[in-house]
Amino acid sequence: MAIAITTNSVVGVLVEATRGTSPTTGTYAAVPILEGSEFDPAVKQSTVFEINDGTRMKSSIVGGAHSVRARLNCALNYETGLQQLLRFALHSADWAGGVITAGANASYFFTIILKLELGGTDDYVILKGCEVASATIDMPLNGACTVQFEILGMSSAVESGATLAAAMGSGDATLGSLSGKNPFATGLTGADLTWNAVGSNVGSASLTINNGSVPKYAWGGSGASHVINTNLLTQGRFEKYYTDTAIADDALAETVRALAFVLVCSEGASEDVMTISCPSSKITSAPIADSAGSQSQQAEFTAQYNSGISSQIRITVA
Repeated sequence: MAIAITTNSVVGVLVEATRGTSPTTGTYAAVPILEGSEFDPAVKQSTVFEINDGTRMKSSIVGGAHSVRARLNCALNYETGLQQLLRFALHSADWAGGVITAGANASYFFTIILKLELGGTDDYVILKGCEVASATIDMPLNGACTVQFEILGMSSAVESGATLAAAMGSGDATLGSLSGKNPFATGLTGADLTWNAVGSNVGSASLTINNGSVPKYAWGGSGASHVINTNLLTQGRFEKYYTDTAIADDALAETVRALAFVLVCSEGASEDVMTISCPSSKITSAPIADSAGSQSQQAEFTAQYNSGISSQIRITVA
């Protein structure tokens, strides 16, 4: 049962103190969602069970456990809700000095709420015990950047009420609102992609952070028992107009280099530049092809997670 998110929908997120228990106090930070987002509060593991008795009528659908999922297409900006989802994707502690860093083993669980505005009494779709399975950041040429989150959870509920607190039945939790942050973009002055600290001549790019999340089930429960994460895998691609042999040489030699995406927006000076740093990266493929009359390399890369701050993926906003 997928619920499409439309213009009269609001999405909020808040970290959980106990996994699978939605906070009933505090503010659920609003997320800058775009069209194409959806909630699925009941991914059922159902089967058709048939017994042959000559009447062709003895069949039934046997319901099993279910997990919950959401796909959120978001503007890549510095709204509080987006900050939280980015750190959850990296398994990072909260932002400190405008920085989050990929964590080795830490997991952060959260509740995500979809408000469906119906009038005096609204519906709230509540997904609990959630984790970010993957996050894909799209950085188009001369365009606004977006990020798509794939989210897995353990259980769900749909409640009605004039307010979020009323729908939850206790507490004083509220659903926040967006502050109107501008998206980061590739076409503004200062935006660049650097490979081994050398930039310029960049087309489009994308980056996917994949936590390998899988819901696990057990007897006697209607929801997932827990969600596991495998090794962090970060991969992507970028287009760079061909000017020299540097990228091809590094691809052939499997040289580890620092890769950075520098994105710019028109916010205040303290939060107008986002840098996504992958200090330990390898080019896995770098074919040279025609690009509307220019020669370009469609480089594919893998960013490694190693111990030590100098090798950990991090995102900085300054």
